[in-house]
Amino acid sequence: SRSITSKRVSRSPKRQTASPKTAQNLLPTALRGKKPISTVLIPSGLDPYAYALGCQGDCLAPLIVDGDTAVCSPSTKPEPGMIIAFSWKSGRQGSLKRLVSQLFGTNNGGNCQLLITVEMDNPWRQFFLDPGTIDKAHVVIGIVRQGKYISLTT
Repeated sequence: SRSITSKRVSRSPKRQTASPKTAQNLLPTALRGKKPISTVLIPSGLDPYAYALGCQGDCLAPLIVDGDTAVCSPSTKPEPGMIIAFSWKSGRQGSLKRLVSQLFGTNNGGNCQLLITVEMDNPWRQFFLDPGTIDKAHVVIGIVRQGKYISLTT
């Protein structure tokens, strides 16, 4: 799935708010200062800094399908098995992938570097991401499908 559009998050039944400056700094650079295109309703008690992204594509189907809205948490620590929304320093369109591992390895010069392994389901493929190209990596804590919130964390 690819993240393509920002959406405002509303909580029910009571609304939690974060300071505008802090919330803006936690957003991926490509979304800062842009107006949300719509609003989605999520349960109260989730990350007050959560934001939502429209999804296009089916690389994580059937878990996340084209047209779903991914609810992302900048405050949740990424762990293997979680779905992560990656945004890129280059400004190119972000993407959602399942985190496999974050390990230290060595490059051709023998220097230590972080290796981020991710995968997609449809078709299944596993690959490495260069941490130096990543702007933000936030956990997808849930999705909104046809108006209903579905939690992806336990």
